[in-house]
Amino acid sequence: MQKQKKKKKLWQKALIALISAALATGIILLCAVGYFRLPVNAYYKASEKAFEIPGLSDGFIAQGIAYDEREDTFFVSGYMKDKSVSPLYLVKKTSGETYKTLYLKNESDEAYYGHCGGVAVHGKYIYVAGGGEHCLYVYSYEQALGAKNRAYLPCLGLFSLSAGENDYLGAAFVTVWDNALVAGEFYREGNYPTLPSHQRTASSGDYNPAIALCFPFVTEGEEDAAFGLKAEPSAAVSLPALVQGAYFENGKAVLSSSYGAAFSHLYEYDLSRAETGETIAIFGAELPLYSLDSSSLVRKIKIPPMSEEIVAVDGKTYVMCESASDKYMFGKLTGGKWCYATDLSKL
Repeated sequence: MQKQKKKKKLWQKALIALISAALATGIILLCAVGYFRLPVNAYYKASEKAFEIPGLSDGFIAQGIAYDEREDTFFVSGYMKDKSVSPLYLVKKTSGETYKTLYLKNESDEAYYGHCGGVAVHGKYIYVAGGGEHCLYVYSYEQALGAKNRAYLPCLGLFSLSAGENDYLGAAFVTVWDNALVAGEFYREGNYPTLPSHQRTASSGDYNPAIALCFPFVTEGEEDAAFGLKAEPSAAVSLPALVQGAYFENGKAVLSSSYGAAFSHLYEYDLSRAETGETIAIFGAELPLYSLDSSSLVRKIKIPPMSEEIVAVDGKTYVMCESASDKYMFGKLTGGKWCYATDLSKL
């Protein structure tokens, strides 16, 4: 009888400990959700879930997003936690369905395992930021549309972002501005440096340590350009630190800025106020310079952590995010598995 009572007490203690642990875990989870969502509640109210970011259960770490109006399709780029081949996902805007997964190849026709950055789609080409390789990886738009699901997509070649040993750009994101492709770099003091020639103090007194370059698209009949782009940039844009993505539309520039688990921000600038009248020497040319700093800043919007590339479609801002990837995890609990479409006019 004594033994049975002892056993019963042990079971009761174990049960109480289990319930206590579950309650503690639940409280921690609620606190975490509250911490990451309440400060950006206005953002969620102005947003709708556009589509679930693909590949999250497979180890995908999302980086880039581009929209192709011709096929009503988002192109989503990134890399894999286990360093397996980098995928490119095609997602229908209307349904939110990921209807095709493609595996990228490099210029040597081998599987590409690198840190695949931002993506842009224009005309006959898909451009993927090559980061530390100082290039853009270029793919065929038609081949991507015609390829079967889970096929490998050959690389047409590299568009160089280097004009010499001390004159190059490590592209983290790409976007389209009017008739040019914009390739921009990411700067963070200590671990993501940029060239000293890219760093400047704006007239406002702000320190801008990064640059984006605008490469004009060729017009029909021009044959002296690789992959639809002129080799010489037409303008430069001075950027603040921590820029993960950008878009240019209706006379404004919007930047996505983030690092680690800190809250991200969208910065909106007036491009007419960003024109400096100055030039900057890059890639062997004197380029007209735009400066995105406090003198041209219109507003700053706080959004959830780990924002990546952004794109504007039908008046809404779509934000790619990496917080729900298997690398960081916490976004799985805080809504980070969704690409949100946000009406910035409501903020």
